[in-house]
Amino acid sequence: MTTPTTQPSRPHLMLHERPKPVWPIMMVGFDPDLCTHIAHLFSDYAISGHVIKVMPCHTPEKALQQLLERRYALVIINAGLLDLNDPDNLVRVMREDFQQYHTRYIVVDSEPGETPMAEWLLEMHIQDYRHLQHINDNDWLMIVTQACQNYQLSMANNRQERGLEKVISATTDLLNKTSLRHFAEGILDQLSASLGLDEDGLICVQRRVRTPSSPCSPLYITAATGQHASLIGEPLSQLAALDIQSAFETCIEQQGPIFDTHYTALYYNNSHWEGAIYIDCECCPSDDYQQLLEIFASNISQCNELISKVNKLSFIAYHDTLTKVPNRTRFLLELDQRAKTQDVNTVIALIDLSHFADLNEGLGVETGNRLLINVTERLQSYLGDTCYIARIGADVFGLIGQQQDLNPDSIRATLSTPFDVGELSYSMRYNVGLCRLLAGEMTGLTLLKRSYIALARAKRNSARNYEFFLEEMEFDNRWRTDIINQLKNDFYEGHLSLWYQPQINLKTGAVCGIEALVRWPDSAGGFIQPPSIFIPLAEYSGLIIDIGDWILEEACRTFDKLKRQQHTLQSVCVNIGIPQFKQFNLIKTIQRLTQEYKLPAGTLVIEVTEQLAMHDPQLVIENLHTLQKLGVHAAIDDFGTGYSSLNTLRHLAIDRLKIDTQFIHEISHSNAEHARPPFAETLISLGQKLGLKLVAEGVETQAQANTLRQIGCHQGQGFFFAKPMPFDELLDWLNDNPSLSF
Repeated sequence: MTTPTTQPSRPHLMLHERPKPVWPIMMVGFDPDLCTHIAHLFSDYAISGHVIKVMPCHTPEKALQQLLERRYALVIINAGLLDLNDPDNLVRVMREDFQQYHTRYIVVDSEPGETPMAEWLLEMHIQDYRHLQHINDNDWLMIVTQACQNYQLSMANNRQERGLEKVISATTDLLNKTSLRHFAEGILDQLSASLGLDEDGLICVQRRVRTPSSPCSPLYITAATGQHASLIGEPLSQLAALDIQSAFETCIEQQGPIFDTHYTALYYNNSHWEGAIYIDCECCPSDDYQQLLEIFASNISQCNELISKVNKLSFIAYHDTLTKVPNRTRFLLELDQRAKTQDVNTVIALIDLSHFADLNEGLGVETGNRLLINVTERLQSYLGDTCYIARIGADVFGLIGQQQDLNPDSIRATLSTPFDVGELSYSMRYNVGLCRLLAGEMTGLTLLKRSYIALARAKRNSARNYEFFLEEMEFDNRWRTDIINQLKNDFYEGHLSLWYQPQINLKTGAVCGIEALVRWPDSAGGFIQPPSIFIPLAEYSGLIIDIGDWILEEACRTFDKLKRQQHTLQSVCVNIGIPQFKQFNLIKTIQRLTQEYKLPAGTLVIEVTEQLAMHDPQLVIENLHTLQKLGVHAAIDDFGTGYSSLNTLRHLAIDRLKIDTQFIHEISHSNAEHARPPFAETLISLGQKLGLKLVAEGVETQAQANTLRQIGCHQGQGFFFAKPMPFDELLDWLNDNPSLSF
């Protein structure tokens, strides 16, 4: 008896113990605590059967070294490592130099601010751009899951394409066919070339696979050679040879090959189509020859199925899944083709639906989707015959057409009629940015960028809702970028300064407070830009967050200095903008400052505009109530110039109203003593009924001050009393003017 050879024992691995495949994700340039948190978040989380492994890299050099060792499903990069103006940034190097083409790239900005323009993200091959303070754990789960699934789809598509080449290696030319007819013609070409068949006796027919809803779909001739070539595209019933018709019908009915003494019929199919090939021959093929033909037919079926899948994936890649029109990627390709024509009559239009996000939030996503579909159908109905239509953003449609067809009037005629969305008749507001195809070489991306510039101008234009791109607009964008860069440098180098304007008790003449106002001085004693220019740019760039924190701290420090020098001011006022109100640590910052400088309750006054209060009422109401509990007062600035809801105003935790300058200028300089300014008096009366302190801005004459005092305004601020001044001048002014008489 033979003794069996002893094999080394191996541990028995149960099915549930088999390790799952891993999708590695790289985090570049982030705090180690954040990386650890993300790793812990995904420790028990699988995506499509894959576990997530987080690989932190603190430097770009380390990240590139890691790319030499393995491929990553996702790379998350700190925005601080990217130069927006450098085409050879880290993402491009990873993609192209290290050939990480299927990897998904997401940029996370740890500093609050605006998201870069979409065309920059597209050009840099960045799938998403987020701000760190806006990402919670659920967002991380969603972001990573979506990125990994997209990576899986990209890899699957790549494997499918490589598999397709192997499956049809003997018929590789079929892969280039983009229609049923071309595919069928390729089959006949390959049969003739590979098997040495007579080209005059080949016919190919196809039809959709039978379903309960369409059981009798007719057969069409999709390819033919020789004497039958003229019938391509016709129903099989048009073929005069009834015996060939019968052969096709029998072959497809039995879904298998027929080897007869006078012909051969091969059957092939996929999930959507089925077809047959008729081969005219003088005798029944040999067994070997039959086997070869069956293998060829099997290859055709696989090739046909894979081509259908590739076409489906291509449709998904280049079309919007909701509206079924081309998406942004396909729109850019179309723009590239149109740019080559240099047809100066071509116009590109971007239509942005106004307040679409509000509609989604108020009435639900289904209502929003219904509106998008209705808009698409309306555009196709009115402009589809002459214009190329795409959906290139959540609420943005892109169109390309000739000037006579695509213009503000044709768009207005298309969209002016209300849309029926369920039981709602919705009159949609929109803005349009238009760009003509100017002479000279340009890319689709350039045309899209210019259209977006025009669209941004249209949104800011209160007189009309459309703008055509002009070359000076691009110059204006460069100018804004230069100003923002200079402002950023000067701020961080300490060149900005805080000036102060006194506020006067109109009844007693006493100085009761100061307002802190930021200035951007130059070296010659003037100013580089006024606040009306650089404050909006600071808000646009996100720099206002840091500037705002600095203003708060400097204003509190100034009040503390004045208090130590025995100046009995009651308040210091600081303006707060929308981006500052949205930052998560604003309340903590104000709480720290009031405690650090021991400011009595009511000393610090936060000024917000009506626009801010109406922009996000719930956020403003919650924050102001929280600040009120901390002893911080609040004022509505420029009151009367916005569109305040009295109901919202009633719920705001405010202590004072600041009457805007334009209402103070109502007061006539010549007969102010006898004039009763109607708007100013109405606003002051409203404030009195609400029990609020009233402050008049822009007081320039004694007549205005006297009238304001007579109609019950509490405080005044303006050039009549004092101009804004730096701290040293403010100190001298306060020493010289403990109280004013007027």
